[in-house]
Amino acid sequence: MKLFALSFIIGFVINFFYFSPLNGLEIYPNEYLHKEPSPSSKNLKAYSGNDQYYVQYQKVGKEIEFYSTAGEKFWKLKSLEYPYLSYQGRLIFLMNGDHSQIRIINYHGKEIGVKKVVGRMCTIISFSPENDYGAIGFLDGSFYVINESGQIIFSNPNEHPKPIKGLALSNQGLFTAVHQGDDKKDFLQIFNLANGEISTVKLNHTHLAKTALTVNDQGETAILDQDRILFFNPQGSLNFSIKIPPPEYGSASLAHYKNLFLACYPQKNKRAKVILFKNKGEIIFSKEFEEENYLQGQLKENSIILEGIEHLYGYNFH
Repeated sequence: MKLFALSFIIGFVINFFYFSPLNGLEIYPNEYLHKEPSPSSKNLKAYSGNDQYYVQYQKVGKEIEFYSTAGEKFWKLKSLEYPYLSYQGRLIFLMNGDHSQIRIINYHGKEIGVKKVVGRMCTIISFSPENDYGAIGFLDGSFYVINESGQIIFSNPNEHPKPIKGLALSNQGLFTAVHQGDDKKDFLQIFNLANGEISTVKLNHTHLAKTALTVNDQGETAILDQDRILFFNPQGSLNFSIKIPPPEYGSASLAHYKNLFLACYPQKNKRAKVILFKNKGEIIFSKEFEEENYLQGQLKENSIILEGIEHLYGYNFH
């Protein structure tokens, strides 16, 4: 659920959360809202990050339609592929049924740049938080960073690549963080796309499922490594870690805005946990949600949006 959905929610306030100002950051809770029930429809939708565009498709269908959220229909494609949209919708990835090929089109529905990338089993598709850079990773260890023109601006330089388990792009496409490994050992690599520098870190745990990962334009990188949130500088040195109880396998997320970072993860007690912290390691907000098994978080300039299975939570801060 994107921020766009907030303007379409049918519901009412049923509770408020109140927090004291923490370390100079004032957090003002918005309302705790019911999400609009999903209509019983065979049509699926994928939204751009800025919620200005969406594509409509079917789980088993033969066409993809592109709309603005104002209701304007732009185009229809005959396609069996699954669509993924960048933040402004200028870059669209279409993945085929066996996950071996990603076509690259723009919001006019035209193939652009290199037109497609191929690999053995796509494992991850990621976009920059508020721009139109995209990254695609495969089980064979190949990955590609693609700009809004559809051109490959970076690919895996490793001679013996490991399967790609996670990818994150900074907002301006200056850094790429890559989580890779096999069933024995996992690594985090931070790529400086401007000067080609690579920093490699061995992680303490082997991850059998995707974990949360984010990187900012300064190359500062956070990753959820089972019992800790690890925070690295661009050179791969550990700046700090936040110890947490080993989370339950499931949906976790890390997001950032400037020097703020937001972690959301499921716990073994079936309650979702949210932590907001600064890039110097200072925790400024932490809360456990009894009503939710997991939460996905978005961190914007003055707000936090948390999406659970049944509810949305919103907080303003300054």
